[in-house]
Amino acid sequence: TGNWLPSLVMFSLGAILFNREAFAGGDVKLLTMTGAFLGWWALLAFALSKVFVLYYRARQNTREVLPFTPFLFVGSLPFLFL
Repeated sequence: TGNWLPSLVMFSLGAILFNREAFAGGDVKLLTMTGAFLGWWALLAFALSKVFVLYYRARQNTREVLPFTPFLFVGSLPFLFL
């Protein structure tokens, strides 16, 4: 797609979160792919996804570790059509 720099940035972000044990390996791969397909919009999709995770945790009143993939998918949907 030619979006190697946003893909690299998203991979770096995922690797940092992976080292802090906040993400699993599949989440890092999905962030990298999202950066490749969405370009720089992937940063906004990531931020929107984090908002969804925080809202879900507050609503469910839980601190459990959640898979990030469904939230990243929902957060990316608005940017797929831009």
